[in-house]
Amino acid sequence: MPNNENAPSIPHAVEQWLHTEVAAAYDELKTDPSIILTADELRASLLADAETGDPHLEGPPSTPDSEAVRDLRAELARGWLDSATLATHLHSQAKNKSQLASRYRKQGRLLGVWDRPRKRYLYPPWQIKNGQPLHQVKDLLALIRGAHGIAGDWDTSGWEEAGWFYAPLRLLEGKRPADLMASDADRVLDAARREFQDGPDARW
Repeated sequence: MPNNENAPSIPHAVEQWLHTEVAAAYDELKTDPSIILTADELRASLLADAETGDPHLEGPPSTPDSEAVRDLRAELARGWLDSATLATHLHSQAKNKSQLASRYRKQGRLLGVWDRPRKRYLYPPWQIKNGQPLHQVKDLLALIRGAHGIAGDWDTSGWEEAGWFYAPLRLLEGKRPADLMASDADRVLDAARREFQDGPDARW
């Protein structure tokens, strides 16, 4: 991708998107609640989209990403761990290094994010401390993926959850949850409980 000195930075682009696109969409929903999809309608739409996915591909099917989305995801995923590197951080002695990561991901103990270009899951490193998954991660993912969370009780590629961790949160004084996990994961968990209990207005 060619350099462009006048192009907005990735963090600025994310902040601009949150305050223009997302905030505007939320205002539209408040004005006309009839446009809100029910859970069943949303699942039906997602299943219809999934029919275009490759049934032999390990990982969730999804629609093609725009170049801007791919660039943003690549920027966020810098330094994330693949399954083998994650196993090393967890001091695993298993021969199959991907097995431990897969088990923890399926148990909801770690957030795995599907990297479609390389057809593998990646793991943000702030989930690991002293060779173990942070215990707060499981509760956080349960909240984010629950009926009142961002994921709304349906399967995701992991990017939906990652979006919450990497967006500034008003309940954390504008800090990103991901930046506080290593030092104060309990504070992040408390903010998630308050946000998903109080509703989406809490994040602004």
